[in-house]
Amino acid sequence: MKAYHYPLYILAAITSFLFYSCDNDEPDTPETQIVDKLSLQSWKQDLNVLEPTSIWPDMQHSIFKLFDRFDSVRWGVPDLNEELYIAGQQSLTGNMDISFLKPGIYSAIISGYKEGKIAEADTLKFKCYIDGDFLSLKWENNDKPGNYSVGGYNNVVRNFQLSLTHVKGEKPYAHLEYTVGSFPISDPNADELKQRAESREFLSEYITDLYGNPVYNYKNEDFANSPLLEEYHKRFVIALDGLGLGITYMPIAIWDTDKSHITLLGAVDNEKKESYHYYTVIAEPRKL
Repeated sequence: MKAYHYPLYILAAITSFLFYSCDNDEPDTPETQIVDKLSLQSWKQDLNVLEPTSIWPDMQHSIFKLFDRFDSVRWGVPDLNEELYIAGQQSLTGNMDISFLKPGIYSAIISGYKEGKIAEADTLKFKCYIDGDFLSLKWENNDKPGNYSVGGYNNVVRNFQLSLTHVKGEKPYAHLEYTVGSFPISDPNADELKQRAESREFLSEYITDLYGNPVYNYKNEDFANSPLLEEYHKRFVIALDGLGLGITYMPIAIWDTDKSHITLLGAVDNEKKESYHYYTVIAEPRKL
């Protein structure tokens, strides 16, 4: 499977912990016995793209009593996950932090298995949308002072992350950063370097899927002499060497939306004056 041809992805940063319970000294009578219900819970089900939420199995009584009825419990987001998570006899992957890349309806499921068959199941629906000026970000949002993280996406299967940051001030902009493994680049192995190179295609397709075709798109692999500099400076205030890390960027593609200018930038090695396999997306309030 090509790494960035995505129908839909999952995300997920996962933390695990044990669920404990204490039984009464006296056994429950039929009149007072509580039956565990196999279900999923979340603190938010209507979400912006890249907005985080969590899902977890909800046990009304004892996790151990669940396994009086089930041999195993599998749960996750099958539309996005390549695998579901399997509970052992006395432990359970108890919390999954998730976010979604694109608008749509998603389902999380939990299933209890007995003798290889589903004995009980539950489904939890999520609605993902875009209502910001750029992704979930709104330029006029002054609720939080200074720079702040708006959202993100973590794909532990393919080992990459997206993070969306709102940088405020006299020159406000948004930064959608794509990272693979460790950063900054030092001596990446071949697979990691290949994935960094493919992130150009991923980011370009991602923004195009959400906002349509770019008004300018430079397709050459070597973009150190991109002809889009003039169009960039018409739209954007942030300097191409102003994002830190000692790297200069060049515009590869530019989108104009109703509320924002968006650009895909590629890093250029300042010493060698050649393309560097690191890509990022910048957006600013529209001014043209």
